Amino acid sequence: MHLVQFREIMRDAEVAYAIHPIVLKYLLTVEETTKALLECGVSRAANVAQISTGSFLINQYATNCPTKQRDLFQAT
Repeated sequence: MHLVQFREIMRDAEVAYAIHPIVLKYLLTVEETTKALLECGVSRAANVAQISTGSFLINQYATNCPTKQRDLFQAT
């Protein structure tokens, strides 16, 4: 099971890497990216969209950082 999950995560990352320049160029949101990926038939579109827009990393940082830093980070 872990190998299957690992392969899915790697595939998501590869797709996100491929579309990242377009997401940046057109300043697409997670919702817009998800919608476009769903129209193209990409599985796990929401995960790919979060990775490609960088919101996944921001959410992970805000979740894992200490409380004072988290409050400052979320205020900006």
